[in-house]
This record gives sequence, structure tokens and C-alpha cells, in this order.
Amino acid sequence: MDNKDFSLDELSMEYDGGGLERHSLKNAKTVEQATCIYFRGYNILKDWPTGFYRFIQRADNLKRSNFTSFINNIIPNLTTTVLEPIIREANKYYFTKHYGKGELKRGETDFIRNKEIKFLCPRFNAGLTKEDLFNEFLIEEENIKFKLIIMNELIAWMNEYENFYTKKDLMERWKISSKAATNILKADLFKPSFHYKVGAVSTWVVPYKTIKTMETNLKIQVKEDLKMPVSLNKAIEWIGPGNAALLFNGMLENRIKYCNPSGSIQEITLAKEDIFFYGKEQILHNSKKKGYIPFRDIEFLLGVKRSDICYWVKTKKFGEMKLSPNLMIPINNFLTFQSGYLTTMELSFLTGIPMKTILKKVSIGRLPIISGPKC
Repeated sequence: MDNKDFSLDELSMEYDGGGLERHSLKNAKTVEQATCIYFRGYNILKDWPTGFYRFIQRADNLKRSNFTSFINNIIPNLTTTVLEPIIREANKYYFTKHYGKGELKRGETDFIRNKEIKFLCPRFNAGLTKEDLFNEFLIEEENIKFKLIIMNELIAWMNEYENFYTKKDLMERWKISSKAATNILKADLFKPSFHYKVGAVSTWVVPYKTIKTMETNLKIQVKEDLKMPVSLNKAIEWIGPGNAALLFNGMLENRIKYCNPSGSIQEITLAKEDIFFYGKEQILHNSKKKGYIPFRDIEFLLGVKRSDICYWVKTKKFGEMKLSPNLMIPINNFLTFQSGYLTTMELSFLTGIPMKTILKKVSIGRLPIISGPKC
């Protein structure tokens, strides 16, 4: 602001400017100069917030660099301090200036900038506003740009997500891998969960109550007739962490039998036969929509190694195709292969004959093979 804005004509005190930021006035200024600043501050507070509006409007009209820096960088850091009323009124000033008093029809609504979120919600940051969770109001002028959201909306959101889990929290609670947790979260098994990104970092927000609901749905039950029981982690390792959500969907839909003696997710055991048939159904369904099937899924469906798949591609067992650098096979080629061949694992699941018995028949030449240890 101009020096005359601080001068006190009635006391014949002329302000000469040059105040030093973060310095005590008694050290940086004479008593007369300090009085000019104190008196200006007193007048603002005496008529709060109208006096502050007049002050900020005057400074805003001048559009000086130190003022724009103050608005962009200093004011957001006043949140949760004794000076927080300053930012509340500054936000109201800019909202009224750009949108008018009647825009919201909410009376004296408080606003918060996206940069302030990290102070009120320490586990979040400005990236939270990129997910369209709130009504946003863009303030954009020369050298000034920020977004305002309604404080009440943020408070209501904070109450909804007061207790939430991140992906890391879920991994620790259920003792699962990062890839498995990501697949489960992306499958929308927890609603209303969401994630947002800041740069390359993605943060998942999962309300604790949705996790408890899932654990309640997979309630305590003891089954003595599970065929080939396998632990949850072994099941995820077998079907692949990228298909971990299939296991939970299968259990929730009663398509995969499971035993949960303690009610703890990490102690669940599942029927391996059910995993195979339900997993095969879902993987083929998804692959038909995409038009291809990854090697990792083929390893699960056929019970073979990646080297076997590469060998069958080279020997044209999958038909005319080249080995894909991204390790995928056109779904039609795979279905053609399946119509002509069975692996020992598939044969065991389809017939109920133990794998050892099938391998014995192979070893004595009762079953022809196209690859394996005897080829």
C-alpha cells in the first residue's frame, strides 16, 4: 500500500514506508513510525471484518507484487493459527468479488482453499480437490489463482471419512501384498472408497466401516468338507495378485467355499477346486471382452510354467502368432488351444482324479503329451 495509507494527518505523523518483514517494530522503526502501523491495525480490528474488507480491497486494487505473494503464499499458512480469521475473511472477500453475495444463498458461508486442506486434514493435501468431491470456485486474476471450497462441505466430508484406511493400512490388516491390495481396491469392493494422485503418488481412502462390513460379510464359519483347502495368501499367489478381488467376490457370492474359524481375514482357507472353476469363468469372461489373455492368467488356468507357454507359441500350438513382448495371447488363439488340449492339472480338476494318478499314467505312456519332462 502507499505510505499515505498509513500516515496519521491528525497527529502530523507521516509514514515513510520500508517496514521490515518479521522484525520487531521497536527495533526497525521509530516510535512515530510504529504508531502509524499500530494505528492502522487498530482501525482494521475495531471495525472487523468491514475494516479488513476495506483494507484488502485497497491493497487488491494496487496489485503490487508483495500483496499477490501475501495472498498466494502467506495467507494459506495462517490456517489453525490465531490469525486464521484473516484467511477466512480474505476468502469471503474474493468469493464475493467473483461470484457475488447471492451465489450460494448460504449467508455468511466460510470458505477454504485447497492449500489449507493439509492443515485441517493432516493425512490429505491439495490433491484431494482433484477428485470432484466438492463444489469448487476458481479465483483467477493477474498473478493470483486459487480455488475455494465450502468449509461446511469439507467438515461433512471429514466426518464421513474421520476413520479411514489407506492401501498400506489394508495390507497390514489383512497381510496381503501391494498388488493384491490394489486389485481389491480397484474392484470397488469398498464403497464409498476412492483414490487421488499428487504427481506419481496415489493415495487410497477407504472408510473403516466399509472394511468392517466386508469382514462381517465374510463371517465366522467352519466347513469340514473343503476340497484341497488353501490359505488366502497361497490362493492369491496361485491365481495371481492381479486377480485377488476374484477370490473375495467368489466368497461373497457363495461360489467359492471357505472356512473362517476365527473371523479374521488372514486366517481364511478356501476350496482350491472352487477357486479354479470360478477363477476360470471370470478370467475367460474378462479376457473375451479385452480380446487377449495375459501369460500370468494362462499359467493359472493351465497349471504350467511360462517356459511351457513360450514353447507352445514357438511350436505354433496356439496357432499363427508371434511371441508378444507384453506377454499376451489373443483370446481366440487361446480358446482354440483349449479346445484341442488339456493339461494334467485341468484333467485332474475336471475328472476328480488325483494329480499323482494322472502323472503315473503319463509316465507309463497311457496318456500322450506334447510337452513336459518326458518330451
